[in-house]
Parts: sequence; C-alpha cells; structure tokens
Amino acid sequence: MRMFLMHYFAAQNVSEINAVQQFAPNENSGDFYQPFLPIRAANLSDEALARARPLAQQLIASRAQSYAFVKTHNWYGVHHGTPTVSLSDSAAAVYIVRNPLDIVISYAAFRDVSYDQAIDWVLAKDRILPRMPNGSYFVSGSWSQNVSSWRNQRQLPCTILRYEDLLSEPESEFRKLLNSWRLSIDNKKLAAALEATSMQALQAAEAKQGFRERPRNTKAFFRSGRSGEGHDKLSQSQKERIFEACGSEMEACDYALQ
Repeated sequence: MRMFLMHYFAAQNVSEINAVQQFAPNENSGDFYQPFLPIRAANLSDEALARARPLAQQLIASRAQSYAFVKTHNWYGVHHGTPTVSLSDSAAAVYIVRNPLDIVISYAAFRDVSYDQAIDWVLAKDRILPRMPNGSYFVSGSWSQNVSSWRNQRQLPCTILRYEDLLSEPESEFRKLLNSWRLSIDNKKLAAALEATSMQALQAAEAKQGFRERPRNTKAFFRSGRSGEGHDKLSQSQKERIFEACGSEMEACDYALQ
C-alpha cells in the first residue's frame, strides 16, 4: 500500500524502494516524538510516550505541504489515557485486513520464529509491539482487537480493504481507495503505480537494492505475498486455535473457518 501511494502521488518517478520510509514513515518514529520528550525515548515508559502522541501527530501534519501518509499498527482507540489517533490532525485512514492464518505464516518468517510462537503473538490480547530504535511504541492488541477497533469506529473516515482482494483485483481495489478519497483518478499514473508495485516488481527491487525494513534474520521482506498459505501449512489444531479466538471477526471479513 505504501509503495503504491508513493508511486502514485510522488511528484517525480520513484525508483528507490527505500524512499518509502520518507514518503510514508512509521507514526512511532522517534523523529516525531523526541522533540517533545525530556530524555531519550528509549528511557521512557509507554505511558510517557502515549502522552506525547498527540503532539507527535500534530508535528507530522504541520510538516506536510499537502497530505501526509503515515503507517501505524495501532488499534483505533485509547491507550494509557490517550487516543491512538489525533482526529484534529487526521483526514482519513485506509485499513488493510488479512486472513490471520496467512498472517501467522508471514509473521513467523518475518521474525524467524515457529508457527506456534507467531500464533501466540497474533492472538495476544492488548499486545504492544517491540519498539523501533529510539522511537515510540505501537499497541496492536490481538488480531481480533485490532480489526474490530477499526471496523467499528465511526469517527474517522476509513476505507477497509482485504489483502486478498488487493492481490486478485489490484486495479479495482486501488480505484476503490482513490474514489473513497474523492480524487480524480489519473489512469496513466494508476497503471504505472500498479506495475511498479506488483509483488514480482517489489521482490526484484529488494533483490537489487535491499530493503531497510527487513530484519537481519529474514531472507526477504517481500517474501511470498500469496494468500492461502496458512490453510496449507498450519496443522488443524493450530487453525482451530485461530478460529476460536478470531472466528467472529473472520466471518465479518468473509474469511472461511475451515
């Protein structure tokens, strides 16, 4: 999604995939939080960082010449008494939901852990993700907590897209997003952005340039991109754990419980 938005909206041609960190940075980057902290972020509690979140998001918005795109894994809500989204500084959101069976396979590879460990993390209630160096934190919660928080909120315009639909029908899904923002679509730019951000194109770019968001123990950030791996690779008991914890939200997102 970030790659597509960068290729579609960037004023010039973007050939370096690592430029995405500047185009759509992480919301929890220390660049946004540190100006409002008395000491280094790494030495502060999550509570202290939460209090700085509105100021950090205000800074992101103030630096933008137009609209700013940022990435977050936060649930939509309140944590340590502070909203995870500053509505006064936010125009809209796009939320990508993916089948949790496939997330487990992808996350296990990303973190170089077992499927069972990845399942534990995906199902962990109130989960806080590991902090990025000198940055703030993301409160993701469990898969169900995160999905339900964004599906059920009505305060911020939010376009919800399924990862699987982005794979199978990329043009119609990205058109849906741009239409939800009431934008006039440039068909030439859309076609070019889709071509540049196919999984095959991103894999080739990573192989050539490297990608700074890839953990050291992971072979590739853009590993597979396929859907259905979880159904094929997880045991029945592993799948049942996920169905039991995520079933209602999976059904709401049209994911089969089998």
